[in-house]
Amino acid sequence: MVRQLVLLAAIVSYCCLLSASTAADTAKGVIFTPDVAGVGAPLVVAWSRDVPLGKDQVVGGVFVASAPSRPGLVAVARVGPTAYQRTLEGLALADGTPLWRSAGIEDQYDGDNYTLPFWRAGPLRLDALVADYYLEAGQEPNLIEWRGFALLDPKTGKPMVRQDAGPHDTNTAQLSRWGFLYMIHTRQSVNNLMRLQAPDYSPDSPAAVFTFPSSSYSSSINSNLLLAQRRGLLFNSYAVGDDGTTTTTTLQRLDPASLKPVWTRAGLQGALSVVEPAEEVVVVAQDSGDRVPWTTQLDTYAVTDGSLKSRWLVQWDTPEKVTLNYAGAVLNHSSGEQRLCARLATGWSLQLAHAEWLTCVDPLTSRVTLNVTLKAAGEPSARAGLLAMYDTWALLQDKTTGSLLAFDCFGSTNNGSEPTPSWTLAGQRDLASLTPSEDGLSFLVAQYRSGRIARWNRIAP
Repeated sequence: MVRQLVLLAAIVSYCCLLSASTAADTAKGVIFTPDVAGVGAPLVVAWSRDVPLGKDQVVGGVFVASAPSRPGLVAVARVGPTAYQRTLEGLALADGTPLWRSAGIEDQYDGDNYTLPFWRAGPLRLDALVADYYLEAGQEPNLIEWRGFALLDPKTGKPMVRQDAGPHDTNTAQLSRWGFLYMIHTRQSVNNLMRLQAPDYSPDSPAAVFTFPSSSYSSSINSNLLLAQRRGLLFNSYAVGDDGTTTTTTLQRLDPASLKPVWTRAGLQGALSVVEPAEEVVVVAQDSGDRVPWTTQLDTYAVTDGSLKSRWLVQWDTPEKVTLNYAGAVLNHSSGEQRLCARLATGWSLQLAHAEWLTCVDPLTSRVTLNVTLKAAGEPSARAGLLAMYDTWALLQDKTTGSLLAFDCFGSTNNGSEPTPSWTLAGQRDLASLTPSEDGLSFLVAQYRSGRIARWNRIAP
């Protein structure tokens, strides 16, 4: 049975964020100290490592390679002084030991030397990472473009295999536990999704090909593939123009080896995501556009058969736009219950939001279990930003104090008042990102703007 939740944006009002201050030691093996309420963060610092930034560099993405029978690696990106100047550095997940540093693939063109930087990396096999490279040089009409991927030795970072791609090929995507690597080649009327074949993974001789409609060539380096890494599930989505003015999205689950469709859902709109870490449903964001009544909603579809499982609906009757953007989910590993969370904003976009909240619901009962203000109406800037969904908490960074605030997504709304953090961690103003483990429970990888990388392990309750 599909459950519905209707939120009336006009009556939503919240108070200010609660903050607490304390000192936090980040030395190896130290448990974070309690806050003023006497509740400590249930985390221990496994290791902390300074990875210095170069001149005019800033921190980039964090890519964690961790799975059963895998030694584990943290690959961190550094960007600057230009977007095409990047380095990728590998650290051992177990203890943070620096393993290697790579600026990319060295190449030559017309007598000049070029370095092709890596933009993303991910685990492919026990003995190989896959890293996508991309570079533009020169100007039209003499613009030069390189795109492709390389297999890197996870112990040394050295390229073992290089495959160049064409101007209408996307980045790769992988199901690492199965060693499957995918790429999409776009065409004018159809696209070809390819499963590339070991050992060299050449796009010229794929192991399987799936053809699906295309309205035009794409120069995007990003594919529309969704992957459920733990379950080994593959989803593809593509846009379809119905009447020349209306565009809908078709979502398909494909067999990860043969690429044959398992099920298809047509007529969808908006962004799609696999709900992690449980990987039981795919969430789809949809809205009514300019039609009255104005609505925006998050629908979930079962990964098993594509059936509609739940609907989170927001409806309003004023001209001001309301947006509902999927933010993540948490899982109670004991009971198996989930909470679905979204950023609910009033305004024309999240970038121009008048007010914004992080809101979580029980998708089975439609009960709201968390409402916390990210930005209040009339205030010039945000009070807090979401860094990660981890275990049963939403982890927010307080913009005023710099503290990390953990809010219980399995709580109650307290009659509309602001919730109190379950625990806080002070001294985190420099924190840039948090990357949870694949199971959403075992650990977090913290990256700081100064370049420091740390692993925080979960303390068993």
